[in-house]
Amino acid sequence: MVVRSATPLDAAVVASVYLESWRAAYRGLLCDEELEVQAQMRASYDWGAAIAETNRIVVVAEDDGIVGVAECEHTPLTGGHPWLHMIYVIPSAWGTGAATALLDKALAAVDRSRHQTVWLRVVEAQARARRFYERQGWRLDDEMPPATNGLFRLLHYRHDV
Repeated sequence: MVVRSATPLDAAVVASVYLESWRAAYRGLLCDEELEVQAQMRASYDWGAAIAETNRIVVVAEDDGIVGVAECEHTPLTGGHPWLHMIYVIPSAWGTGAATALLDKALAAVDRSRHQTVWLRVVEAQARARRFYERQGWRLDDEMPPATNGLFRLLHYRHDV
């Protein structure tokens, strides 16, 4: 397994990997019709722009092709906190260590001279994702109130780097 920074040439494949993984993660939480509506909305995400952002890092995991992606805001432009925006791995690569490798690479990019903590939001109903983050040392941040993504309640987790 190789984890590396994404390049603009990866954008189309990253978009495909993201959507495949996103669908798998939300299958069972949304009815099939709503799953496809939401997936189509997410299909418009501009991975090329995300890869080019100077305050973010997009990393990919490769194992005979790209199998996962992570996006992290490692140096916030507004003086806020670094955020892990997403980690998605295609189902055929679940359990291979791809998500852990992506997480490690993204966290390594955080500017530790200015930030000692990284935050993320996770859907409360996604028990699998919550268990993954908790195994990786993330903890629920009770000081930050729950949020919503318009569909589900989101919980805030934090990790000291």
